[in-house]
Amino acid sequence: MREYLLTLSQLWKEKKVSVLFSKFLLFMLLCTILSRGIYAQGIAQVTTVSPRKMSISHKVQSDGFIEKKQEASVNIPPGIPIESVFVKPGQMVEKNTPLFQIDMDGLQEMIIEDSNEIEKLTLQINDIAANQQFEAKRDAQNAKRAAEDYALAQASGNRQIGEAAYDLQKSQEELGKWKDFASYLEDNLEHDLQRSALAREVERLKEELNMLNDSSRSISVNVIDKEEQIRQKKIEIENASKSFDDYVRSMTNQLEKKWKEIKENLEEDFHAKEKAYYDTGEAAANSLLEAGRTIEDASMQKPFDSTLKIYQLDREEKIRKLAKLQEIQAMGGTITSDILGFVTQVTITPGERSKDSGCILLALMEESLSFCAPITKEQKKYVDIGDTARIHFHNNRHTLENLTIERIEEDTANPENYFLYTNVPAKNLTIGQNGSLEVVKQSESYPYCVPLGTLHGDGINLYVLVLHEKETILGKELSVERRNVKVIDKNETYAALNEGSVTEQENIILTSTKPVTGGDIVRLFEE
Repeated sequence: MREYLLTLSQLWKEKKVSVLFSKFLLFMLLCTILSRGIYAQGIAQVTTVSPRKMSISHKVQSDGFIEKKQEASVNIPPGIPIESVFVKPGQMVEKNTPLFQIDMDGLQEMIIEDSNEIEKLTLQINDIAANQQFEAKRDAQNAKRAAEDYALAQASGNRQIGEAAYDLQKSQEELGKWKDFASYLEDNLEHDLQRSALAREVERLKEELNMLNDSSRSISVNVIDKEEQIRQKKIEIENASKSFDDYVRSMTNQLEKKWKEIKENLEEDFHAKEKAYYDTGEAAANSLLEAGRTIEDASMQKPFDSTLKIYQLDREEKIRKLAKLQEIQAMGGTITSDILGFVTQVTITPGERSKDSGCILLALMEESLSFCAPITKEQKKYVDIGDTARIHFHNNRHTLENLTIERIEEDTANPENYFLYTNVPAKNLTIGQNGSLEVVKQSESYPYCVPLGTLHGDGINLYVLVLHEKETILGKELSVERRNVKVIDKNETYAALNEGSVTEQENIILTSTKPVTGGDIVRLFEE
């Protein structure tokens, strides 16, 4: 019995331990689930897209307006009084439709006034022409006399200059003979008898010295006597050389003094004749210059006087204006339209006079009008002449399809902008009507296109965030990889990536609940 109770007690203890252990395992499981939940809540949730093959469409849209292709101006000479105006802007007119009426009394006054002005101008033109002919003859005579005076001055000057040049040349030749003192000295010393005698004495003593030197080499000769004789001979040579040098120095000084006196006299004569030569040349040049200026003054074109030409132009203008006024008078003063079109501008008012800027502007009625829309330099990359366009007009909700871009012109006021032009049918449209032009151009098909939202970076260095599975202590998880890409084309929504940067099977992060970067763990968004 005791053993049975011991057995029951042992079983109770083991059961109690098992229960406690089970509760511990359950607690650990709950903690793990709770921690994974907390961990999962801290991870960013993302949505992804995969690259797909598609074309990138570029839409160019710009607001513009309809403008006239051609415009004609109805003009009459300025200053004509207007009696009445029959049309207003926007009104369509046919050929020969009356536009406005001229005041005939005022027109007649203008005809009489212009006729008188033409007569006055004719008289003034005749007077000026006669005076010009008289002045032309007088100027020709003065020019002839000035040419004769110039020829005389030139001949006299040449003769005087030639004489002075001859005298200067002779003086220069004489001076040239005394330019070199060394030659003068050498020539005089060479013919001096006393210098020659002294020079021969020095040479004779040198020869005797050489003979003594030769005889001193003989053994039989008394050496002491010979040396004394040589010493005495050297003294004699030294004295003779000194006498020679003193004489030459004295002669040089005397000759130099004489040479300088002669040279100074010749130089003074040369400078005097040189001055006379230049003075003669200057006087001749001045005389010739004066005569030449007289010729220039005589042949100089008179100050330009456009009075005659102005009068002639005024007279021609008056004649043309008079002819136009007389033509208007013959028509009864009614100005009519020469074309089929509609009025775009009226610049005259009844009771006032016509102006230089014209009276009425008419737009030619044609089968088509021109629609103009401005675009930027960036938009121009996606538009070419011949592209298809559509225009939606705002006021009447009218849309034109399958239009063609006819031309593209640079905006001269702003070189960064351009203008697109396309022809539109004139039916149901008016000049100045506003509309929105749209051109859509499809690119080639690109294999790897992604939404713009997947791109990150500074606009130059771009990258995408790619997901891939990664084994961790918690199992398989999604890890973020930063991958650099290059955009080869894009529009407002999609971008085409370079081949090799991504594949069609890869998932690229489009949106994220939190900022993520390469190496982060994320999970897919769960709705």
